[in-house]
Amino acid sequence: MRLTGRQVREALEHGVSAIEDSAGRFPQVSGISFVYNRSAPVGSRVREVMINGQRTDPDKEYSVATDDFLAAGGDGYKAFGEAVRASRDYSVVGGMMKGERLAYSNSGKWVRDVIIDYIKDRKIISPAVEGRDNRDTGTMKVYVNNQAVHIYAGMTVRHALLTAGVLEELASKKVYDEWGNEVGLDGVLTEEARIYIR
Repeated sequence: MRLTGRQVREALEHGVSAIEDSAGRFPQVSGISFVYNRSAPVGSRVREVMINGQRTDPDKEYSVATDDFLAAGGDGYKAFGEAVRASRDYSVVGGMMKGERLAYSNSGKWVRDVIIDYIKDRKIISPAVEGRDNRDTGTMKVYVNNQAVHIYAGMTVRHALLTAGVLEELASKKVYDEWGNEVGLDGVLTEEARIYIR
């Protein structure tokens, strides 16, 4: 669906509104990062929202992928449901929402099948921490070609390269540490380690 930066922020605010109660609505996100202050008043906790490394523009539209439950405003995510219902051509046909604010809607395809197709197309997936929110998750920051990436402590060079999206470059190159020593893919990294592909 398409949401404005303001609506994305509203959804994130809702997601952290009951964090102290361990409510199940905490936003599980990907491709976006945000910073929040859990002790700030409800509705004012989200401090920063970034998409592709850029601050969001409150008036710009962004494509957001979610399931039908949340899209309809489930779990209290009103921003999603309100965005869809604000479509000029909004309607419900056979129990399925329709409208120009929906970028993709296929009642005949399960979300799990969309994910399976994605993995089949990509061949390689990267199960790594993306630094999407500011909770303490036991991660550490390392640098790959001067790009900061977040991985769990004890993870290897291979994990850092996957997280940075550069593992495929190794077909014709090697990995070196900051002193120019060649390193293996199974080497364990430490906080603030720097590796380079050359």
